[in-house]
Amino acid sequence: MSQIKIETITDVHIGSGNALILNNEIFETKDEEGYVVYAVIDPRRVFDLIGKEGVEAWVSAIERQRPLSDVMQRYAPAAKARQYSKRMIAKYFDDSLPNPPQIKEYIHNGMGLPYIPGSSLKGAIRTAVLATLARPVANDYRGKTNGSDIEHNLLGSDPYHDVFRFLQVGDATFNYDDCTEALRMVNLNERERGDYWDRSKASVVEALAPHLAAKFQLKLDIDRYRIAKSVVQRMPQEMGSLKALFRTINSHTQYLLKTEHSHWLDREPNDDSDKTTQYIDKIRKLRADAAECEKTNGQSCLLRVGSGSGWRFMTGAWSEKRLDFDSFVVPKSRSNNDSYRQYCFPKTRRLTDGVDLLGFVKLTIEQE
Repeated sequence: MSQIKIETITDVHIGSGNALILNNEIFETKDEEGYVVYAVIDPRRVFDLIGKEGVEAWVSAIERQRPLSDVMQRYAPAAKARQYSKRMIAKYFDDSLPNPPQIKEYIHNGMGLPYIPGSSLKGAIRTAVLATLARPVANDYRGKTNGSDIEHNLLGSDPYHDVFRFLQVGDATFNYDDCTEALRMVNLNERERGDYWDRSKASVVEALAPHLAAKFQLKLDIDRYRIAKSVVQRMPQEMGSLKALFRTINSHTQYLLKTEHSHWLDREPNDDSDKTTQYIDKIRKLRADAAECEKTNGQSCLLRVGSGSGWRFMTGAWSEKRLDFDSFVVPKSRSNNDSYRQYCFPKTRRLTDGVDLLGFVKLTIEQE
């Protein structure tokens, strides 16, 4: 097993599948330094403080969507929010839009620590490798809608023959207190009326903060592959070693960032608040991060993982190389395509209110 260091470059969101309901599972308060935060309620601690006599009032407050502080003030007036909370989530958006009724929760382990699952990391790595292999042969799949065809041909027809069975990825657990943030997600949306900065479909997510580090285990079992190579898919040279794999990941990220940069440079700014220009600057910074990783010759790479950044970064965008992309792929991928023919696909990007893409992390081989 190799030890890999992971650093969050931007915020990362990997959902637990749960929504934290305001004044039910979370409430707004202030931390010890006076900053506004969301406190995640710990029911057991609340019960210990208010006792049986306060339960009915607590249930009534939930039903009426009243803040928990009303109950605590009555039954445990000396208690501080941290005494009956699991964790605090920093509030990183303003109140120019109504407060959200709920927040999409970040995944935490049984110890209450946020982590990036190995399955999420492996899926992101798989997307990078598949897109790298698929771009040169994309036109061989013209007229096909099933993306699994190219996946089966390039990586293996089933889990038993897939080359990724030889890549084992552990979880990356972040052992920090209160290291998540509540972020409002909005769209950078090419549209005829109004500027590109579109807050009409805003939502709020809990995300792992940038500039955090953790360790995880990764194993590319080349020895086991050599034993089984007669009955499995051929291992592509792009993942023939750990450093080759990291070079592939970083090159893929550089390709996506370069094409994204070019796309928005070609657009006339249509934004009174200059958000498009800010987004271009953020992409330029990520490109610089990837360029620094390239200098390490496979020791480090920039990877995009998790949800929240739109079609291109989620899929790897290899199908853009198909000659039938505009005539076939786009109509199949975009509902009501006839109404949007004048726009490129995809025409929206999901960003934070601070004009950041989610999910960029830096991986570094510490011990191979």
